[in-house]
Amino acid sequence: MQAEGRDIDVAGGTLSLRTLGEGPAVVFLHGWALDQRMWRPQYALAKAGYQLITFDRRGFGASSAPPDLGRELDDISRVLDAMGLDRVALVGMSQGGRVALRYALANPGRLTHLVLQGAPIDGFPTLPPATEAVPVAMFRELLKDGHVSAFQDAWLNHDLLRYDRSVAPDVIAQLVTGYAGRDLLEGVPDSYALNVFEGLSALHMPSLYVTGEHDTSWLKTVATSFASSVPNGHACFIPGAGHMCNVSVPERYNSVLLDFLRS
Repeated sequence: MQAEGRDIDVAGGTLSLRTLGEGPAVVFLHGWALDQRMWRPQYALAKAGYQLITFDRRGFGASSAPPDLGRELDDISRVLDAMGLDRVALVGMSQGGRVALRYALANPGRLTHLVLQGAPIDGFPTLPPATEAVPVAMFRELLKDGHVSAFQDAWLNHDLLRYDRSVAPDVIAQLVTGYAGRDLLEGVPDSYALNVFEGLSALHMPSLYVTGEHDTSWLKTVATSFASSVPNGHACFIPGAGHMCNVSVPERYNSVLLDFLRS
């Protein structure tokens, strides 16, 4: 089974998109400093009767649309319209999960299921400790000064990647080296000012927060709080994995996702 690629026109440029399989549609949003390649381990779900849709978010990968988190909700609707889809399951990893959650609150009628993977939630009562937060300003300066290798080393050794890197070093390294830094160098910095945490009780579609048991302590707290705040919310911590559990233990991750989509 071969994935098919196409470009979708959006504001300011295009999104590079790939589709695979037939059946109920599942749209995947990759995390920060990554691209749609991170979802290749999930291609196996197409054999279970699902249509998988991945794309490089604006500012990442092969998409030409300029980075702008504020436009990403429109991008998702544009993708669904271009594919002729009324409702889909939406899976968002990390920063992509922030986008997915915003989309779910703004467009609940277009989602059958919502899955967040290791995603921070804007407006959460606490902030991550300094050791777990992404040092965006430092990373921006490294890339701005052309210190790409130093950035990659720092990012690969960050708490968010360290555990999964020990499980799947080659795959994680390949994903990190594909990051060009366009969002940091060209985009408008996004803040956590938008409070979506207070709106979680309005989510009524089946919702799952999944991450690895070795993800950061703050994100595991976020996961537990999400499950208790959403009427039909659940949390799952996958053994033997961290923040990028879909890459490091794909069979376990795919089993959890498939069970949730079928439930």
